Amino acid sequence: MFSPNPAPSTAGSGYTRARTPQGGMSPTALSALFPTATTSEGLTATEVASQMVARMTSGMSKQGTKDVQFSCKTEEAKTWSHVYRSRVKLTYGPVGEKILSAEGFTLAELANLDPFQLEMVKCMDAHLYSHILACIDRTTMHGQSMMNTIMAKDEILGSGHKLMGFIMGKTDNMSYEKAQITLMELGQMQINLTDEPEAMELVLSNMRHKWNSLPQKFRIDEMQLFDYLLKLYPPACEGEKRALEMHVRTTVSMGGTMPPYEAVAETIMTAVLKKQLERHPPPHYTQVVTTVTTEGAAGGAVAAAADAATTDAAAARGPSSATTAAATTRAACARPSARHASSRSVGRRVMRQSARAN
Repeated sequence: MFSPNPAPSTAGSGYTRARTPQGGMSPTALSALFPTATTSEGLTATEVASQMVARMTSGMSKQGTKDVQFSCKTEEAKTWSHVYRSRVKLTYGPVGEKILSAEGFTLAELANLDPFQLEMVKCMDAHLYSHILACIDRTTMHGQSMMNTIMAKDEILGSGHKLMGFIMGKTDNMSYEKAQITLMELGQMQINLTDEPEAMELVLSNMRHKWNSLPQKFRIDEMQLFDYLLKLYPPACEGEKRALEMHVRTTVSMGGTMPPYEAVAETIMTAVLKKQLERHPPPHYTQVVTTVTTEGAAGGAVAAAADAATTDAAAARGPSSATTAAATTRAACARPSARHASSRSVGRRVMRQSARAN
């Protein structure tokens, strides 16, 4: 490590060194966030830190901004923030991750950093500011508006930490009118009886995404989200809708907990898929389901009856066909459980294929 040098100037950076002895992470915990500085002839600690950050930034720039482009729409801010912070963590490590966190580096923590560490924070903060600006989609109206607002905020210029805080703060400061529009959009979402499973999953994920984009003050409780989920049911599933609503409300009224979002979403999808099968069964669907749901000796009887019909049909085609069909019938009667297991597998496969086809 380098010997202590005078603290470098941090003019123009979002972070400034201050002597605040209390609060924040301990010096040991802080040091664990940083890479070890290696000596380099003719370079000071701060110059080495600058070079290290420049190499990290070069790697970040080579990845481009396409995957982390930000439309600046309020409902997309949290998703973008999650993706962007993940990339920063992989590229800059825990120091970059802490810079973009809500609390960042406190003044007390900055006071405990050595010159190499402080320079890393300062350079990384400045580079992140520049990279976040590059991620903003300035071809959209939302992006242009965001850029104009940022340029008018002198207090956040040059600091990635403050810029990220400003962007996420705009999400938390959603107006009442905007929140009401989002709630109205949630109430208008619905799953259609003709939707494919993938389309249903998209509706369900979009609902959760819109819900999470709302500031907490506009979200009453989880029961409010449950009411929106119930509205997703198509009219043909009114009975399933009432059954789910009664079950959940009874559970909660008796002191139980709300089922997780994933469980309710799966219940809705299953109900719609079953209704699709009832209305548009695939060929032989009724016969296969009857065999699947019949147990024990009754299952063997159904299999034997089906094979007997096959034998009669084969007899009309010729002696050899009748002999083969008779052998099939005897095998089915002798092994009803094996036949039942095979029918159950076929039944499940047909139902899955039908679900994808519809």
